[in-house]
Amino acid sequence: MLGPSFANKARHFRRSTFVVRMLVFLQLPEILERSSMINFSSISTSKIFVAQPPLGYTKSVVFEGISTSHRLDFNNSLLYGLPAAQLSSLQRVQNSAARLVTKSRRMAHITPILYQLHWLPVKDRVIFKMLLLTYKAFHGLAPSYICDLISHRSNTSRVTLRSSHQQLLKNGPRINTSFYGSRAFSVASPTLWNNLPLPIRCSSSLSLFKSRLKTYLFN
Repeated sequence: MLGPSFANKARHFRRSTFVVRMLVFLQLPEILERSSMINFSSISTSKIFVAQPPLGYTKSVVFEGISTSHRLDFNNSLLYGLPAAQLSSLQRVQNSAARLVTKSRRMAHITPILYQLHWLPVKDRVIFKMLLLTYKAFHGLAPSYICDLISHRSNTSRVTLRSSHQQLLKNGPRINTSFYGSRAFSVASPTLWNNLPLPIRCSSSLSLFKSRLKTYLFN
C-alpha cells in the first residue's frame, strides 16, 4: 500500500510538470516570431539584390504571408486570456506578413492593411476560434469531450424561460484563480457566447455563423 509520502511526491510532480508546460507554452509566440522574421528577412533581402524577380516569385511571397497567417491560427484558442505582452509578438508576425503580401512600407499604419486583407488581429482571431468551438459544441458538431464542457441554459431548469429561445449557455463553474481559471473553456466560452448578438447565436449554419462573427469582430 502506498503511503502519504508517495502521494505528496506525485502531487508535487504533477504541479512541477504543469509549471514546465506553461513556461514552454508561453515561449511559443516568441519562437514563432523568430522563425517567421528570419523568413521575412530573407525574402526582403532577395528583393534588394534581384532586379528582375523570377517567375512565380510574387506567388511565393504571397504564399509565405498567408501560410504564416494560418500558423497563427494553429491551436490559438489556447492563447485566450493571455496578457497582451504575450500576444504582441504574434501580432508583430502578422503585421510583417501583411506588409509583405501587400508590399506596404514598414511604417505604414497596419489597421487598413489588415482590413484590406480581411485578416482579423491576433486577439480577435483567438476569440473567433473560441466562439467557433463553442458554436460546434452547442450544436453537437465538436468532439464529445468539448461538448461536455458547456451546458444549454434551457436544459438547466424545469421552467421554460425566455432565455431558452435565445440560445444562451449556463455560466461556467466558479474558479479559484483569476488568471488560469478564467481561461478555461468551460468558463470563457459561455461568457463570450452569451455576449454575442442574438442573430449570430441563432445562425442556421456554420458558414453563416463564421461570416456573421467575422463581420461582428471587424466592426
